[in-house]
Amino acid sequence: MASRKIDRTKQPAALPPQALPPAPPPLPPVEVLAVRPRDAARMLGVGLRTLWRLVARDEIEVKRISPVQTLVVVESLRRFLARPSPPARRSPNSANLKQKQRAA
Repeated sequence: MASRKIDRTKQPAALPPQALPPAPPPLPPVEVLAVRPRDAARMLGVGLRTLWRLVARDEIEVKRISPVQTLVVVESLRRFLARPSPPARRSPNSANLKQKQRAA
């Protein structure tokens, strides 16, 4: 029996452009209302432990979706970032260092 060779270099015939259905219009962007805690921590630039401290102090709002899933409300992250920052605390040694630098 002779085997038939198949030419695999030929491309299938493309449909003419008018035969294709029109593409559907793009969907509008979706506003994200809540994110997972890991993503919320990343958005704030803090660790997960710090995020959970902020949640415990009611500075950031969360929603329990199920017994095993919690989401962080994005608007509460925006409110947290919009608040004025507390003044920076100085360590007791920083004043001593400045005095030593002035004396030198």
